[in-house]
Amino acid sequence: MRSWRGWVGRTGLAAAVLVGVVACGALGPSPEPTNGVYTVSIAPGLQPRMSASDAVRATREYLAEQTPELNVPAGHVPANVTQVWAVKAAEAWKLDPCIPVETSDAIVWVTVGVGDYLGRGDLPWMSSLLQAQATNRLCLGGSTVGTIVIDDATGEILGAFPGSHAVATASF
Repeated sequence: MRSWRGWVGRTGLAAAVLVGVVACGALGPSPEPTNGVYTVSIAPGLQPRMSASDAVRATREYLAEQTPELNVPAGHVPANVTQVWAVKAAEAWKLDPCIPVETSDAIVWVTVGVGDYLGRGDLPWMSSLLQAQATNRLCLGGSTVGTIVIDDATGEILGAFPGSHAVATASF
């Protein structure tokens, strides 16, 4: 005859293991790693409302939202911003030829990095590229590198341009 202590001990251990497995599963996948080191450049005379870290956070959040849309989830690339600029909207195109020419003096943040850049066309600055799709294929297809433009006044993502062609030496 088995003792009740042995049965409770084995049952208790099994229950503890089951609770541990369920708890780990309920927590979901481990979070993305934090962003690494990035360079920041603010054009002379500009006083942005957002900080560079706000622009990095907005970029990483936007890219994270796209991850479930990947055709091949194993191809996921964790977002990591490497360069950040605050410039006038009219100057942003100098940083990446995929960014459309704008005439506004509003301040925008331009970030460059790696991640799941899918080239979705649902952003304000993407419409001109969609209209000229044949000539802008490199700016619209998915890529693991890219450029994002963010409105400094609102934090809204204005454009996300896969296959970044950013020019790190642009001067303003």
